[in-house]
Amino acid sequence: MHTFVEGKFYSIFSLLFGLGLALQMQRGEERGRDPLPLFRRRLRVLMLIGLSHILLLWFGDILLFYALMGMVLIRLRHLDDARWVRWAAICVFLPIIVYLPTVVNQAYTLATPFY
Repeated sequence: MHTFVEGKFYSIFSLLFGLGLALQMQRGEERGRDPLPLFRRRLRVLMLIGLSHILLLWFGDILLFYALMGMVLIRLRHLDDARWVRWAAICVFLPIIVYLPTVVNQAYTLATPFY
């Protein structure tokens, strides 16, 4: 149920978030204005909504993650295509590398020093 139904919206909303970022940046530049102040303000509001949602309602919220990734995307917006591919590969494979020792043996978890 989680894999095929509940987790389905993560990829769709991530795509829409990235597309929205690109459209806002493009339209702001076409109008001759700097789009960054408006976009940063929107990300801060999204961050506050995400923080309040995590603290008050549900710990599994994704809005804070979107806001933080939006701040990272602002910094990386002028990279060339080869660097984007490298960053994408890092973002895809990093969770696998981090959690692989835990899958092999529970004793190899990063949380072992805290037990």
